[in-house]
Amino acid sequence: MEAYAACHAADRQGAFTLSEQFDAVKERIAWLRRHPDLGNLEPDVLEAAAQMSLASHELAETYSDDNIARAEAFLRQRQEEIAAFESRIQAATAAMHRLRRWTEQVEVEESVMRSQLDRLEEEFGDLLGELGFRRTGTPDNLYPLRIAAE
Repeated sequence: MEAYAACHAADRQGAFTLSEQFDAVKERIAWLRRHPDLGNLEPDVLEAAAQMSLASHELAETYSDDNIARAEAFLRQRQEEIAAFESRIQAATAAMHRLRRWTEQVEVEESVMRSQLDRLEEEFGDLLGELGFRRTGTPDNLYPLRIAAE
């Protein structure tokens, strides 16, 4: 297993350049024999490690350090975009809640003012009646206040 791991690590670093399967296995066996810690292993073990290394060569290319770094950078960027989007959604939600509370406050204030105006008109009408005046309707130069539809 140690021989395979060493050979696989060397493969990921680009130590082997031959592409033909037979030559590539021979190249890996030669490299393993020259390795100071692995050179005295049995020939069958060296050949098995070399063949395993060749079989994982495609995986090493697919999952190379450069490919992994690019994938990680891509995912990091996507995660940053998601975080920025989430921040914008939170800001929009806060603004919506603030506007909703403000709208409710304005509606309450309008209702209070409407009630006060109604009470004032009623009291004024009563006062005019006590003073002997009659209200005959709305003068031509007055226009009723329109309140927005709810």
